Amino acid sequence: MRLGRGATRAERARSTSAVVAGVTVPAVLAIMAIIDPGVKIAEVDLNDGAVWVTNRSELKLGRYDATVKELNGGLVATDPSFDVLQSGQDVLLSEPRMLSTVDPATMALSAQAEVPAGSTVAMGAGVVAITSPEGSVWIRTMTSLASVTSDTPGDLDLGDGALATVDPDGLVLALDPTDGTVHRGEMVDGTLEVTDAGTLDEAAGVLPDAVTAVDGRLVMLAGTTLHGDGWTTEVDDGAAPVLQQPSSQGPGLAVATTSHLLEVDLGSGEVEATPSTGRGTPAAPVRVGECVYGAWASPTGSYLVRCGDGDPTVLDLERMTAQSTPVFRVNRAVVALNDTLQGNMWLPDEMPRVQVPNWDQIEQDDDTTDTEEESDEVESTQQQLTECTAQSATTSPSDPGARPSSRCSTTTPPASAASSRSASSTRAASTRASRWSSPCSAGARSRPSCPRRPRAARS
Repeated sequence: MRLGRGATRAERARSTSAVVAGVTVPAVLAIMAIIDPGVKIAEVDLNDGAVWVTNRSELKLGRYDATVKELNGGLVATDPSFDVLQSGQDVLLSEPRMLSTVDPATMALSAQAEVPAGSTVAMGAGVVAITSPEGSVWIRTMTSLASVTSDTPGDLDLGDGALATVDPDGLVLALDPTDGTVHRGEMVDGTLEVTDAGTLDEAAGVLPDAVTAVDGRLVMLAGTTLHGDGWTTEVDDGAAPVLQQPSSQGPGLAVATTSHLLEVDLGSGEVEATPSTGRGTPAAPVRVGECVYGAWASPTGSYLVRCGDGDPTVLDLERMTAQSTPVFRVNRAVVALNDTLQGNMWLPDEMPRVQVPNWDQIEQDDDTTDTEEESDEVESTQQQLTECTAQSATTSPSDPGARPSSRCSTTTPPASAASSRSASSTRAASTRASRWSSPCSAGARSRPSCPRRPRAARS
């Protein structure tokens, strides 16, 4: 294991797992979308208790306002395995080989980065950790993703199969499976500081299936064995264990199996198991405040919550099936259970009733054809203006004092065809970035000043 810029692994990482980023990418892997009808951008409160959710069957992600229970913005992705990571106003769209930061105020992608195939991505408090299968780890802030280039070695150069996670406070914990060492990364005044944080018990030479962070400590899952700081524990209650999402709070680690929610003491590894009364594929549990939440793809026993030392509450959720893919979405203090397959949702205060977001109002904003037509119109206009200028330069022989034709003198030509195309592109980009419809809706579309209505996104 080597930290920093070890030549051998860095060279291999650059040749086989390079990360390429840029503010502008020709082939955009997420298509801007709008919601119609909508409200003015100025009316959107970015601290309104919204949470981002996904609908894989329609390739859509949207910002859900839990107060009014509807989507108020969204995007259309291009790959069914996309996902969204969020922390306050920091939103990251993750697709295979591509990361894109989302500006929640404009629903525009502000930066994109191409990541190695098979990489894992974690984000918290505006800090992003990208880990390649070969063990290179890039740690950046949301605003500096574009600083990573194909020539940039990893900030950590760990062994094959290394994994990293980021807790809600932006603390990065990375595991080197070659020796079980845990590395701690923190952004201090914009500078990354990396220190060793001990080793996991019996983790040397063991490839991890997953890692998570709880109360500043890293826990690894390998098969059905949990590896912590000074302890290991076998998961016996049910199968297919899933670690909880990262949390900056204790007192313990939550693990879900197909039939139980387990709470593991971080100091000793002792386990307390609570049955769900059902059986199904588990979601990664979450801990928010004093409450821990679990969910399963099962029509019975599909939701469990326990707060503090109170008794657990187990519920059967409407429309939850064995084919569902439940994922907890958390942003600030807002918790939502999201069936990522169909886009359905459940809110803790509304359990067990299902929420069906207004996904049909997210429309693909594809201006490619319009941009080409505008470009052609600009070139045609430029040609006419050139001919007009040549004609207006010569006055009538019979009337030397006559002014040029009025149809020419009232038109101000653009500086150049190139600048015209640039302006056309700018107008198209502005349209893509808008989340909301303009006042030109319904019957008003026939007005000459109104843009074409975007085509609806296909599922």
